[in-house]
Amino acid sequence: MSQSQFQEALAMLIRLPDHNRTYIEDFLVKYQLSDIDKKNLRYVAEHREVNKFGYKMRKGRINFLIESAPLSLQFISEETLIEFIKNEFDPNHAMVFARKIYRAFRYFLVNYSNESILNRREKYFLNVPGYFFDLFQFELLDIELEFQGFDKTDR
Repeated sequence: MSQSQFQEALAMLIRLPDHNRTYIEDFLVKYQLSDIDKKNLRYVAEHREVNKFGYKMRKGRINFLIESAPLSLQFISEETLIEFIKNEFDPNHAMVFARKIYRAFRYFLVNYSNESILNRREKYFLNVPGYFFDLFQFELLDIELEFQGFDKTDR
């Protein structure tokens, strides 16, 4: 057990409560925590205000990404993109700063479009044209440049 493990678990729990609240025991097993720390995190997971905060955080990330891809949304529904973000991107990228969300999602999308995960990808992107991922990445690059810019540290 370590303080850093508890802090990491708490931060993730606050940012993604509905993911973590449903399977709280599966979530807690990922961290080396004392019994009292687990009890405290279970309590936090059930707290209404914590869940509201996590919902708002996710809604912000989703809105940023949806607004950045109007052309790509001609090929997939907004609901499908939301499910993709919630189920695939958010669980491992909840700690990304708002200003870095476009870049993190673009990197994720590049890896996600890899053939090795074809089965998971087809769940969301079954009937998209071959150029869909290139178009989506272009839109993300465009918005990334507009809002974040590029500097020497991004290489």
